[in-house]
Amino acid sequence: MNQKNVVYHIPCNSCDSCYIGETGNKFCTRKYQHEYDIKTQKKKNGIGDHMRKSKHKINWSNKTFLEIEKDWGRRRIKEALYINSINPSSEIDPTKLMNPEKGTEIAACWKEFHPEIRSILKKATAKNMPKNISRKTSRKITRNKTNLQIG
Repeated sequence: MNQKNVVYHIPCNSCDSCYIGETGNKFCTRKYQHEYDIKTQKKKNGIGDHMRKSKHKINWSNKTFLEIEKDWGRRRIKEALYINSINPSSEIDPTKLMNPEKGTEIAACWKEFHPEIRSILKKATAKNMPKNISRKTSRKITRNKTNLQIG
């Protein structure tokens, strides 16, 4: 819970939608920020919007750290790669993703890696929940356990 510099996955407890995020702070600090934004009904809060619209609950205990990445730029790219592998269309599909936006813009060439990234995501989240989602990357990507390597 005190891990920092992570790309993380938070599932809905009631449907297949999830939230993909990144933080350089300790995750417990970022979770508190999410919870505060939900409590104060902050606009542009994907998790809070999902909870209000669907009356669903978030499964905070089933969060998964997908990546540990100190470099902010790489962390943002990895977050966007996971988001886009789950939701490749230009519009967010709320049945798949709670995020209000797609993250940092990435080149279309990364789409060819979506199946591999979805496989990485599926393996990473399998211990927490049975989901069939994932994503991948372009440039030079190799598999290192369940992490994306951008070189």
